[in-house]
Amino acid sequence: MSQTPEQAVGTICKEHDNDRGRMLDIVRAVQERFGCVCGPAMEQIAAATGAHRVEVESMVSFYAFLSTKPKGKIVIRLCNDIIDEMADVGHVAPVFE
Repeated sequence: MSQTPEQAVGTICKEHDNDRGRMLDIVRAVQERFGCVCGPAMEQIAAATGAHRVEVESMVSFYAFLSTKPKGKIVIRLCNDIIDEMADVGHVAPVFE
C-alpha cells in the first residue's frame, strides 16, 4: 500500500528515532524520497523532532545539496576550486549557461 507524503515523512522521522540530532539524516532522506524538502515536510520534521521550523529551514537552505523545490534526477555542480580549475572547468561551464 502506498503512503501519503505525510505518512512517508512520518515514517522517515521514526526511522531516525525522531532524533533532533539526526535532522540532517532526516532531511536528506526526505530529499531523496521526494526530490526536495517542501514547507509542509519541514513543519512535520520540526514537530516530530521537537525543533522549530526555522531550524529545519536553516539546515535545508544552508546545504547546497538540499532544496525546497524539486530538481532534476541528475544535478551537476561546478565550482571554481583548484581541482576543477585543473580539470579545465572553463570548457564545461559555458554549456550550462
